[in-house]
Amino acid sequence: RMPPFARAVDPCPGPGSRSTTTTSTPAFARYAAQASPATPAPTTTTSADVLLMRRACYQRPVGRRERNKAEKQDRIFAAAANLFEERGFDAVTTAEIAEAADVGAGTLFRYAATKGELLLMVLNERLREQRPLPPGTPVDDAVCLVIEPLLDVALTHPENFAAYQREVMFGPVGAYRSEALAGIVELERRVGALLRSELTNDPGMTEVEVGRLFLSMVYIELVRVGIGSGTGDVVRAGLRARLAVVRHGLRGLDSI
Repeated sequence: RMPPFARAVDPCPGPGSRSTTTTSTPAFARYAAQASPATPAPTTTTSADVLLMRRACYQRPVGRRERNKAEKQDRIFAAAANLFEERGFDAVTTAEIAEAADVGAGTLFRYAATKGELLLMVLNERLREQRPLPPGTPVDDAVCLVIEPLLDVALTHPENFAAYQREVMFGPVGAYRSEALAGIVELERRVGALLRSELTNDPGMTEVEVGRLFLSMVYIELVRVGIGSGTGDVVRAGLRARLAVVRHGLRGLDSI
């Protein structure tokens, strides 16, 4: 069974991403074109393949030294992504990731100082995914599309998401943790912008604050799933009800 997030979609992020590709060539072809001529493009798309294809849409280093470093990082990334998905964060060791990536332990730690940083590297990429919002999409549908990557990660592998949250909140300062924190704020901003788009007056809250109001409820439900007190079906079933409560409250502020 293909992993839930390895869907047949263009893995390159949408507008506003770091993508530097301007051609209309499909993303998989762009990925394959950057591979070694002696290495055939994968015929079965795995979780790590989708993430690596998305990373291939970004500008790649041009010098030999830089290319070698990028290739090692991609191998580490792919190994960590596959092992975390197959066995879960707690059951995987950094030695196993290094072996799967065909690098030494010392080399691995030059790219990520801890196993937690490896998880941040992988899930930051997954959470960066953007679903297309067709013009005229109703606000509640648009919000659900925007947060779908978050739900997908959290509900598919609750153990990994719980570890990710621990690293985001309590992990050591580093580039991957900073990237995760910035991603949370950007998600809050996108959700808040959609919710504020219905209002005539300024509710006295920024886009980030409005988005945080709704997402705080979502995160609580995801934590319940992580500790075995809830299910993904319950979270999804209650999502629109919670969204309706927030929208109703914002409309109340709008009428004051």
